[in-house]
Amino acid sequence: MKVGIIVPKISPLVGGGHTFTETILEAFLQTESRHELVIFTSGTRNLEPNSGFEFVDLDKASRDGKTKISLSEVLRRHKIEVVWFLSVMILDEKIEIPYIMPVWDLQHRLQPYFPEVSIAGWNWESRENFYREILPRAAYIITGTNAGRSEINQFYRIPNERIKVIPLVVPSQIYAKNDISEDDRAYMLKYSKLFGENRKRYLFFPAQFWPHKNHIAVLLALKIVREKYGLDFYVVFIGADHGNKGYIKEKTMELELSEYIYFLGFVSSSLLIQLYKNAFALVFPSFFGPDNLPPLEAFALGCPVIAADVPGAREQLGDAAVLINPKSEMEIADAVKDLHENKDLRRMLVERGYEKASALQPEGYIKRVMSLLDEFEFIRRCWSGENAYKYPIPEKVNVKNVLDKESLISYTNYFIHLKEFKRIKDLLDKHMDMVNADPKMMELLRNIESVLAEVKRANHIGEDLFSSGDIDGAKNAFLSVMDICTDSTSACNNLAVLYWETGEIDTSLKYFERALAGDPFDRALVLNFCNVLAELGRIENAVKVLKNYLSGMPDDEEVRELLVRLENIRKQATEKAD
Repeated sequence: MKVGIIVPKISPLVGGGHTFTETILEAFLQTESRHELVIFTSGTRNLEPNSGFEFVDLDKASRDGKTKISLSEVLRRHKIEVVWFLSVMILDEKIEIPYIMPVWDLQHRLQPYFPEVSIAGWNWESRENFYREILPRAAYIITGTNAGRSEINQFYRIPNERIKVIPLVVPSQIYAKNDISEDDRAYMLKYSKLFGENRKRYLFFPAQFWPHKNHIAVLLALKIVREKYGLDFYVVFIGADHGNKGYIKEKTMELELSEYIYFLGFVSSSLLIQLYKNAFALVFPSFFGPDNLPPLEAFALGCPVIAADVPGAREQLGDAAVLINPKSEMEIADAVKDLHENKDLRRMLVERGYEKASALQPEGYIKRVMSLLDEFEFIRRCWSGENAYKYPIPEKVNVKNVLDKESLISYTNYFIHLKEFKRIKDLLDKHMDMVNADPKMMELLRNIESVLAEVKRANHIGEDLFSSGDIDGAKNAFLSVMDICTDSTSACNNLAVLYWETGEIDTSLKYFERALAGDPFDRALVLNFCNVLAELGRIENAVKVLKNYLSGMPDDEEVRELLVRLENIRKQATEKAD
């Protein structure tokens, strides 16, 4: 089987995503496989040619002169049969080739109040649209814990057998040859206290400055440790600023902790290792899970771990860490105090950490993924990998095309493939003479009517939920309808209205246009869509929709009056512009 390995371009400043991707890629390049492997990379990489791999520069392959080529087309040109994304890759297209996608977390659904998953960067709407489009179509989804699998199943209704739990591994950089550069030596000299007199007296927190990382709890815990317990500890923060570092520095001054806090910024891998080795403990009170890499790095380097007891943490870390409530700085402080006073506890955590780390190696992760590819090969061999699969599409359907029972069955099978049951019902209704003459066609019609009745019922449930204010419940109900019947105008219209009400304008317009393509003469849909277009100032578009509707429904006076009003607005705007 020809397998495409997609290596997304991820900045080192992102943190865990970059570290994990590089670790898996490095291990993968040392792996032998009976599959034909093609590695697609973005950005500049110094990869040595390997007889077992073909390398493709994705940036170059995605361009044909000045024309941008879709990822699916790039993969087809290389005859790729299945794709494995090493890390989450934000896509603006549907992938037409079976793929395996990892999921690190779904915190935008679990904790949407954190700004970094709601209003900043990759915002809530973008995340949700991505996962809603990508996950249901994935051949497999990889997550690190059973907690992660439960969340994916809960929010996106993916069957458990397609969600594979493969634990995160210790990053390879932790085991790299630790050559300290001259720059690193100068850095260590500058902060000599951390590697000399303050060695084993600082709490280490390697994390980007996002709000969810919970740096504030570490500050408050340090204050307790120093003032209540009289322990002479410091804190070392490393990581890039993503908007919250200024706030944490302000709080450091307010708490009068400035002389006890080190803000070291982004550091090299060799310095990272030294900071772990010289720390008293890793403190990791992040609110996000279920997977986190720093505790695994600490395990491998003999650094005791104090980590947040979030869903998935017990599964990932086991008994090798002290787990605390991330909302309680007192629990963090008490954990530090216990480690300081109980040397046996500290030694036991270090030993358990080493044991845990030894079981979480990249080679094991690669082996599990290879098993998935072997498993999927039995499915993928069912259709050609040489050419894009094409369903035999009949010519444009109209009454004149359906000349006999054979052509009626052909069209019906095609629309069943598309799950366009409303269209099937219309087609069968127009040819009841053929349907009545065939018991199987009559049974099919009854089944279609049963499906449409269920669709109508589910739509009503969604409308009731929407009226009661249960937006998420309504959305799930309408999306369930679309899973059953892709040409449900009512569900499309309802989703369009729902997304409009929640401020997701682009998604709203997408559903309006989809609904209109299915039934341009649905009165409620036309009125809703045109009111939205008018509110957006797209009068010209609204006028076109109304005129098209009236071409088939000329006696609808209310719609005609709306058309007249909008044409007057358009005329006034034109005159004002002149």
